[in-house]
Amino acid sequence: MSKRNNSLPNQNKRKLHTTFKEKVHRGTGYLKKVIFADQGDSCRFICQACKDEKKRSCSGYCENLRGHLLHKSHQETLKDEEGRKECIASIKFLERGEEASQSQEIQSEEEGNLTCLGRTEPNQDDMLNEVHLKFSITCFLITNNLPFNLGPKLANFFKSTFETYDPSIISQVKLTDHQVNHIAVRHLSSEIKIKNALILESSPFSISIDEGTDKMGKTYIAISARCFSSPSDIEPEDRLLGLIEGGESATGEAIYEKVTNFFNSLINKSKFEENFMGICCDHSSNMISEGEKGLTERLRKDYPYIYTIHDYAHIFNLVLQEAIDQFPNRIIKLISSICNHFTRSSQRKCKLKEIQKLLVLLIHWKF
Repeated sequence: MSKRNNSLPNQNKRKLHTTFKEKVHRGTGYLKKVIFADQGDSCRFICQACKDEKKRSCSGYCENLRGHLLHKSHQETLKDEEGRKECIASIKFLERGEEASQSQEIQSEEEGNLTCLGRTEPNQDDMLNEVHLKFSITCFLITNNLPFNLGPKLANFFKSTFETYDPSIISQVKLTDHQVNHIAVRHLSSEIKIKNALILESSPFSISIDEGTDKMGKTYIAISARCFSSPSDIEPEDRLLGLIEGGESATGEAIYEKVTNFFNSLINKSKFEENFMGICCDHSSNMISEGEKGLTERLRKDYPYIYTIHDYAHIFNLVLQEAIDQFPNRIIKLISSICNHFTRSSQRKCKLKEIQKLLVLLIHWKF
């Protein structure tokens, strides 16, 4: 890869930040009420809502505005349901508007740098280096068994990293798997939880609950939701809400207490209850029982309108365990070979999903 020309102005070498844009960062009624430009720094915003609530200055870089609105400290400034709706709409607006604005800004900065260097188009060496970089990205995807559709996102990540951070920082950074785990668990998990909770407040959803154990024998309860991320979505998507430690007791009452405590920790419990449509789980006695000892019957007392659905994967597994001896051996081998073909490659899985989506569209178009 060619080195950056040292003749660029000094201001282009420092860390770049998104400049405050009136149409983006104050593009909704809610943003106009609470977000203002920092007069001392064109790349920072001031949150008047947090400033009034905490009685101290509250500001940040413009590219972090969405994260600020999602943060618990800002959510505490929302006093009513209308304010929450306006905040959610503003977050979605920023997801659309800020990305488009940033891409235009990067393109104009690249054109300005070329003009500054007296170049209107890339030379042959740059073109060869670009081709070499594309090959390097492709090799990285192949060697790490990653899907090919991750390539454009990876290229865009390289662009944003190169534009945001100084090359000396990039060349010196070191990241261990322990640090990644610490960042994910201690810092990002709470933000992801808040973001998923906001989606549940604006979309009907159902939850899936299942128990599992790790390699050390520790029990966990996985809670996921099927919902629509935006009103324009055609199909729902699955989102992991959280993992709860199972503890020593695995009775329906113990699981019920842990699940309800998890529900109570969400941002807006009343809105959560309005959109809660049903629950899916296996047929174990602590989940579903004829009496009132299972988790689902206890939840139905709190939410009498929800539907209870047995997990079809568990049902089919039980049926196949009983019926598999009746199948011819050649059919079992055929099914196993098909499963192995897709389960061993994330790229094949991705291709299979694309084909399935295409078939669904063709069926809808035909009928």
